[in-house]
Amino acid sequence: MNTTINREHLELIKTLIGTIRDPFFLIDQKGDLLYRNDKSIAVFSLTDEIQNIIEIFDEHEAGHIEDILENLKYEIFPVEKKGRFRLHTKQEYQLHFQINNYQHEGNNFYFLHFDKSEHAAGVEGKTVQFNLSTEEISAAFSNPDILATIMEIQSNYPFTFLGKNKLQVSINNLEELIWLKDSENKYLLVNQNFAETLGLRIPQVEGRSEEFFLPSFNLDFYNSMESFLKTTGNTLIIKGIPAKGFTSYHEYQSIVIPLLDADNKVIAELGIAQKEKTQDKFSPSQGGGYSTQDLINSILFPVCILNEQARIEKVNVPFSELVGLDFSTGESVHLNQIFPQSVAKEIAEAIKANIEELSIAIPFRNGTTVRQLQAKIKKLNSDKFETNAYFLVVEFLDAFDDFEAFIKTRGKMFDVLIKSLPDPILIYDAENLRFLEANDAAISLYGYSHEEFLQMDLTDLYSPEDIQTLLDTPVQDKKKIFSGPFNHKKKDGSTITVEIFKEVFTFEKKEAHFTIIKNISASVEKENEFNLYKSVFDETNELIAVTDNSGFIKSVNQNIVLFVGINKTSLVGNSLISLFSDADRANITSKIFSANLSTSTKLKVEIKNAQKIFIPAELTVIPKLNSIGVAEFYTILIKPAPTDTKEINAASIEKKSGKRLEPSQLSTIFHEILTPINVMLGFLQEVKESIPSPTSDQKEALAYIQENQRELMATMNSIAEYSTLLKEEDESPSVTFSLPDTFDKVKQEFSEEPGHKKYNLITKISPLWLEGVEQKYKMFFGTIASICAKISDENHFYFSVEQLDENDFIFSIRDELAGISDKLLFALEPVLIQNADVSQIRAYGVSRFAILSIRELMTTLNCKVEITRKGSLPYEMGFIFPLKQIGTQPVQKQIEEQKRQTVNDRTATHEFVPKTTQISEPVHSRQTPFDRHATMSGEDFEKVTPPPTQQVEEVPVRLRRTIVEEFHEAPKVQKVLELRKLSCLYIEDQVDSQILFKVQMKELGEIKFAVSFEEALPLITSQSFDFIVMDINLQGEYNGLDALKMIHQMPGFKSLPIIAVTAYVLPGDKDKFVAAGFNEFISKPIFREKMIEALEKIFLK
Repeated sequence: MNTTINREHLELIKTLIGTIRDPFFLIDQKGDLLYRNDKSIAVFSLTDEIQNIIEIFDEHEAGHIEDILENLKYEIFPVEKKGRFRLHTKQEYQLHFQINNYQHEGNNFYFLHFDKSEHAAGVEGKTVQFNLSTEEISAAFSNPDILATIMEIQSNYPFTFLGKNKLQVSINNLEELIWLKDSENKYLLVNQNFAETLGLRIPQVEGRSEEFFLPSFNLDFYNSMESFLKTTGNTLIIKGIPAKGFTSYHEYQSIVIPLLDADNKVIAELGIAQKEKTQDKFSPSQGGGYSTQDLINSILFPVCILNEQARIEKVNVPFSELVGLDFSTGESVHLNQIFPQSVAKEIAEAIKANIEELSIAIPFRNGTTVRQLQAKIKKLNSDKFETNAYFLVVEFLDAFDDFEAFIKTRGKMFDVLIKSLPDPILIYDAENLRFLEANDAAISLYGYSHEEFLQMDLTDLYSPEDIQTLLDTPVQDKKKIFSGPFNHKKKDGSTITVEIFKEVFTFEKKEAHFTIIKNISASVEKENEFNLYKSVFDETNELIAVTDNSGFIKSVNQNIVLFVGINKTSLVGNSLISLFSDADRANITSKIFSANLSTSTKLKVEIKNAQKIFIPAELTVIPKLNSIGVAEFYTILIKPAPTDTKEINAASIEKKSGKRLEPSQLSTIFHEILTPINVMLGFLQEVKESIPSPTSDQKEALAYIQENQRELMATMNSIAEYSTLLKEEDESPSVTFSLPDTFDKVKQEFSEEPGHKKYNLITKISPLWLEGVEQKYKMFFGTIASICAKISDENHFYFSVEQLDENDFIFSIRDELAGISDKLLFALEPVLIQNADVSQIRAYGVSRFAILSIRELMTTLNCKVEITRKGSLPYEMGFIFPLKQIGTQPVQKQIEEQKRQTVNDRTATHEFVPKTTQISEPVHSRQTPFDRHATMSGEDFEKVTPPPTQQVEEVPVRLRRTIVEEFHEAPKVQKVLELRKLSCLYIEDQVDSQILFKVQMKELGEIKFAVSFEEALPLITSQSFDFIVMDINLQGEYNGLDALKMIHQMPGFKSLPIIAVTAYVLPGDKDKFVAAGFNEFISKPIFREKMIEALEKIFLK
């Protein structure tokens, strides 16, 4: 075939014509066939010999066709021809064809389309467009500063007050329009450009819902867009700007980026509007001499060009009229705004899969006319285009003139569009209310058969009192999809609550109503149930809070607001543990939020009331688990202990009368004096280390200061322990524990105490298991060890534990191998056995609070104390405790055998003398654990025995086992901690403590300070620190535990080492804080050696 169209352009035309299902030709001015599609070959029985359009027809028709061709040069296109024509096959057809002119490189060509169907009228309405972006976010922005802003927002959200102000300054300097919405679509942050374009100031926009600024006719579209974004977490690209007053901003493109939490849930949306770069992606890149727009304009039926994202880039006039959209603005439209979602999805997936060709049927409704369309997609294969493109050609398969005919026909389209829809549909006569049609979903909902429905009218679904309301219901407001609610009766007599969409059409020259029913019974029931629970929540006498799984408050009832004296707005979003005492905070965190509690539990706590007084309370925690058994949120019931004015006055009278202080009063005094004491101790340590060569007088003074420093710290610890014991509530759980393991912990903590390096605890502990509060036993054993170190002149202390009988075990102490020394005995006997005044213990340098703690523990643990004698001489002081056996441990058969052997070793002559009563006894009639050492091998003692000293009798060599004897490993290379390479952030609200830390840790490469988490957050996000040191009690809204959780939840900071410090420490506090997530825990004052030791554990081990 001769042609003056270049080969590449002809291939483009072939691609387009190949998508058309009707006969279609491309001819030149002489009528020569340049291209014909497959349909034309089949319909007209074409052969290769037929090269001209005239040859298709019978020779008698040749003159007529020649006249048509000759007159084309004078016609105004398009030209439409109808009539009966005889073909070369001698068959006659009633033909309808259209001819349109197509100019290319100065030559005229013609498209001939043989068509039997009418084009449909246009569809009214237009919606805002959006595009799903599958590219990297960075590729979407031309301004590099935008990327930095996105990263800053993502890393700092949720914002602190200071963080938001800093970010506000940053985004106000950008020319783009920027906004941030929370999960409820309220604007959290907007820049000046966005607010000014709305004609408002920033405070007038922030805090208000997006719905307030959206055009009302587009609410449904944007709600769908929001639902899609929150479901998929994908970035959206919106043509224009989603707000009132921006309709003229067609040159803008809005990119909405979801912010996701750790569970990939959308918690906020960041929107950025920038000017869009315009480019015709689907025109030839260079030198083609033709345009795709010219080509499709020459086609007389609906044609468009799609890009790789299934968005419409170019259309011809018939396509624009068909869908009822104005494409003159250059806006690209996604297919799902024109075709049903399922159709648009199928086409998009086909394009994504790089399919060359696809045909798909589309139900299409225009007003009351329903038609069946066919969309055919064909890929454009040409190197001239910058990206892949596709022709989409729309053709009509059948048509219904009106909705009435559609219903009466009840064909396949009726089944698709009405009968099989999942929503119940009822069609009834508006005059007599009789039903004309009911689909399967309505039959299932109401329980009537199809035949029964056609014998009923609308009033059969309503109660008499609701019928008038029904008749008064107006035709649907276009701004509101459904009206109601209404109560409908089902066939079984039950009632359902529904909402109704109503549309009017004409049926048999009468008005009829097409209604879609939405059953909202379940949601109404849930709403009623919610309101019931809410009334209980608000009216109960309990204090109730709901938190997320990290402990941040989501909701509180009014009782909590009144009790703590803090308004609801301030409470919501804050940490729950901020309402409780410092001692309780770590306990709550470790036992509930850090432990991912999955069952209900109760705790004894102290909560601060509106008068800032800590009140004892019981905490009941109820977790709400998700489908995989992980707590999503917690319901917290708080029951404060009853208090009244009489009790407070009684406490005041008791204080004035000289009786013992209440625990809360003692704790308050302790806290007030502790910080200045710690600072003084820290600076004394620094003064000591700053004297390189002290004189003899300075040495004496420093030694005196150091001794008193240790005594003061021991006293403060004793006060803290004692105030804890005085609380009536016992919040520690009863557990099963091993006494040998407990003594290992006691020895470890004893050796770490200042001044205890020269002392050695030698223990012989029977393998007993107890059931009780391990912390209290550990406190008892540890306090006894510290008291012995204060009183005795010896450096070795011998502790043993044996089972005494079936009901008791005995803990025995002595400070000499031969027995207890007179000094230790005469100091302890009066205060522990004779109940003498504890103040006399001060003569030995022991805090009276230490003895008071031992007395409280003896009462709590049901302990009795005796003096065990060997012959006529006191040998040991023994503390007898009840033994709660839990049965044989399956994996410890050998331990049980040792326990039985230990019991048998005790003879019947073992005698305990109450108080100091003397009983004569042969020397050989009783053995003690340490008496038996002469017949025991070294295996019966500990691995490490005390080194020999001049003050005590040396332990026989055969009883010693040293680490060197057990292990013969090669020496390891010692790693050195290089402080100068480390940077630190110290979060501390006491300036004196900051100065002390800076002086003591001056070797660090860099130290920054902050007094609160709010002040620290900008430093954390803008600078890089190797570790953080953080006080538990801070200024501002958050304490150290809150700050720890938020820092570790920030992207990139989960593994940042954080060391906790506090001015006082109670037994077990270290374990609690480490369990909460801190890498180390140090009690104040922060002496240099303690901090170095903690850093070595973190960075060297």
